Order: sequence, then C-alpha cells, then structure tokens
Amino acid sequence: MIVVVAVFIHCFGDKEKLKQEITAESISYLADLLNIKEIPYSYERRSQIPEISIIFFGIIKDSITLNERFAPKSDEELKNFTNVYTDYERLKFWSTTPRELMIKYINQMSFIQ
Repeated sequence: MIVVVAVFIHCFGDKEKLKQEITAESISYLADLLNIKEIPYSYERRSQIPEISIIFFGIIKDSITLNERFAPKSDEELKNFTNVYTDYERLKFWSTTPRELMIKYINQMSFIQ
C-alpha cells in the first residue's frame, strides 16, 4: 500500500511537499490529496481502520499537533492509535518511517516525468 501511495503522490501531487519539513499546510495538502477527512481515533475493531489512515498517521505522527484537524481529542486516543500504528509498522517490517519510505520510492521513480 505504501508504494501505491508513493506512486499516487509522485504522479498527482507535489512530491517536494513530502520532502520538506512537515507543517500544518503540508498536512492539509497531503490529506486533501489522499482524500483523508479524519483519522479514526474512535473505532470498534482495528479491521475497520482504513490502511491509508494508518499510513497517513505514520507520516504526520511527530507533527500531529500542528494541524488541529487531525489532532486527537485526548492523550488516550493518541496512545491507542499510536499502538495501532506501531502494530501495523511491525507487521509490515518497516525499517524506517512511512514518510522516509515514500521519499525513497519517489526518488527511485524520479526518472518518470
């Protein structure tokens, strides 16, 4: 899924925004590009959480408070969703962050105009 997101950003988005420092504006831009309205901090089952939301959370998690639209309502919500993300990260055997992985994939596709 992360490769698909990287290809989508490469083809339809401003890949430089992903490479720059994360800001409130870049978070909104990326969310709009990926059609993410919210991060589902409240859920009944983990299987109901869209994978794209987990990847998006991984990209912005260190800067999540910059954009009120995606900030959790409580520390408990943040902790629970961070656990979801961490489990997902382990499942995918990522050795780095989703943002760094996408930048790597986008750079590998740089020959495509």
